[in-house]
Amino acid sequence: MDKINNMSLKKAFFVLTLSSLIIASVLTTFAYILLNNLYNSIQDKYLKTPINTGIITIVQNNVNQFSDYDKTLLNIINILQLVLPLIFFIGLLLLADIIFYKVKLKTPIEILNKGAMEISNNNLDFCLEYNNNDELGNLCNAFEKMRSELNKNNIKMWTMINDRKQLNAAFSHDLRNPLTVLKGYSNYLTKYIPTGKLSDEKILSTTQLMSEHINRIEYYVENMSNAQRLEDLVVSKSMSNINKFIENLDENISIIAKQEGKSFTLKSQINNINLFFDENIILRVVENIISNAFRYARNNVSILIYLEQELLTFVIEDDGIGFSKESLKLALRPFYRDKTLNDSNAHFGMGLYISKILCEKHGGSISIENNSTNSAKITAKFSTRN
Repeated sequence: MDKINNMSLKKAFFVLTLSSLIIASVLTTFAYILLNNLYNSIQDKYLKTPINTGIITIVQNNVNQFSDYDKTLLNIINILQLVLPLIFFIGLLLLADIIFYKVKLKTPIEILNKGAMEISNNNLDFCLEYNNNDELGNLCNAFEKMRSELNKNNIKMWTMINDRKQLNAAFSHDLRNPLTVLKGYSNYLTKYIPTGKLSDEKILSTTQLMSEHINRIEYYVENMSNAQRLEDLVVSKSMSNINKFIENLDENISIIAKQEGKSFTLKSQINNINLFFDENIILRVVENIISNAFRYARNNVSILIYLEQELLTFVIEDDGIGFSKESLKLALRPFYRDKTLNDSNAHFGMGLYISKILCEKHGGSISIENNSTNSAKITAKFSTRN
């Protein structure tokens, strides 16, 4: 049966049908010979009955003198000679069909029906396993690939929904503070301006503070809009030379390093090859991470580039104080800012979150940790599959 299992449906059906016909023919031949011999042996008892008259011997024909038992037996033999071939051929063809169904059809049909029921019940967390190398095996494999892709897309969809919820929650939370301050200043001015108790300088300083918080709200809205637009971004991969890309990246980093007054080292473990990637997206992510690294580095930033399992990987490390315990858990969330850092620059906690979205759009991922010297280490990976 193992050989039948690995045959195509057409070949298996042909082999089983041909085998049943051959066996039926052999059985029919043996049955015919056996019945014919039995028939002849019965007739022989009556066809030649010698009578000795003393002068000559006469052979008497007694065919009309069959006993009732022999007549019945001969009739049965005649019927069997007609019926047995039909029984053998029809029976063995039915047996071949049953074997074909049980060996080639039953299991994959049950697997496909079970899979269809699971999907109809909105359950994609299962696996279809059918290892036969036939048409239904290919169909089961295609069904499994479809289920796997549906499951991946489902996970991506729920991840996007959760990310959107986090983004909206973070936006609402961070927007509440400047709005509360603006409301307080507005009530303050509304209450005291009519009394004439506020000097022009006090009014001007208050309105300037209000203007700063309005600018802060505008920044939040702009970042929120940018993050939402990223969800609709289409990755446009093309075949590009990785060495030329790294040369361009090195030039860009040199400019950033000069502006920050710090140094950097860039090392690539990739040969001069062409890879399939979106240059703009990778540049945006890597330059954003490197800019942050320079901002928090004491003196130097190191960049390591290598290719592992079709993932173009960038490891960026600085020599700063590293991530806090809270940052290691929350830094990839939208609008997160480490309260332990006194960052004088306008920083709205969206850089790593946007980098995370872009990495995932490119079929990769981003991770953060502290290295052996407790300085920050960020690893960004991008898929180079077509």
